[in-house]
Amino acid sequence: MEKMKILIGTQEDGLVFKLHPKARRKIEKKYKDKILPAHFFVAYDIKTNFENTYGSILGQVASILTGLSDDELKKLGGYQIIQPVDEKVVYDSDKN
Repeated sequence: MEKMKILIGTQEDGLVFKLHPKARRKIEKKYKDKILPAHFFVAYDIKTNFENTYGSILGQVASILTGLSDDELKKLGGYQIIQPVDEKVVYDSDKN
């Protein structure tokens, strides 16, 4: 099963995350009533504060974007966070 992809982008003051269109369709097909945000933004200072207390924020991104638990995400094949410009994987749910 192909892993869902989450795209990560940078802005001057933070990071933006959004579901790849295929991942969005996959979730909407299985969870018909689920309302998914288009994207979400995390300011660098918020990211740093969170990570100093709880660890990497990247492990929380999929749950924030989808509203799904880790178990539900695993049943859908897991996910990767990638940089869309070069397809570099910055986080893989199976390796972290």
